[in-house]
Amino acid sequence: MSLNFVLTSLVIIGYIPNLVNSDIGVTGGVTIGHMNTTLSVTCTLHNITLDNEAEVEWNKGDVELADVAGYSIDNSRIDTSFSSILTVDGSVNNRDDAYDCKFTFLNSTYNNTSRIFLFIVTPHGGDVKRGDNAELSCVMTDIVKNLTVTWEDSSGVDMSTLAGYSYTSGINVAGVQTSVLSITETNKSENYTCTLYPGPEPYSTTVELLVSGGARVQSALL
Repeated sequence: MSLNFVLTSLVIIGYIPNLVNSDIGVTGGVTIGHMNTTLSVTCTLHNITLDNEAEVEWNKGDVELADVAGYSIDNSRIDTSFSSILTVDGSVNNRDDAYDCKFTFLNSTYNNTSRIFLFIVTPHGGDVKRGDNAELSCVMTDIVKNLTVTWEDSSGVDMSTLAGYSYTSGINVAGVQTSVLSITETNKSENYTCTLYPGPEPYSTTVELLVSGGARVQSALL
């Protein structure tokens, strides 16, 4: 009698031996992003050695999210892992939240929690006379770790590569981090892009410098 036949028979009668489930577990994830943007979190069920599909349920508190507007779920199986991605639309993504995932596999359930942490970026531009020095900044609030920040001009040039320009990412202090672009002897109005890297998806915003005598350029949020 084959092992597969034995396992199949045991599944049918509702008994799952330890060799099937003993190493199965769920990992949750953490996503960091800007408030009111569309973000995703993932839960993954590991070490499932049989071909059976898992069922997954996502909840926020006591609310199951499968049919709730603003949320979508995408599941996939790769080898011995079953992953579920919950996407939270920007229209409902307005606070830090915990999302509970529950997998059902061979009559057993496995749970974990994934979290979304949101921050806000406030750009601070400048209005100076030609030839004056200037400092522009991006202030990040409600952050949970130090974020890498870069600055570019409207042509996409990294400002750290140009003479007369320098910037710092800043350091997270009590949930607030300030990145500063310093410019020596300004000579024109310009829109600079401040880009943060909280995770796989960067977030960018425009910071405007207005130099007296220069034409004002239209500001746009990227």
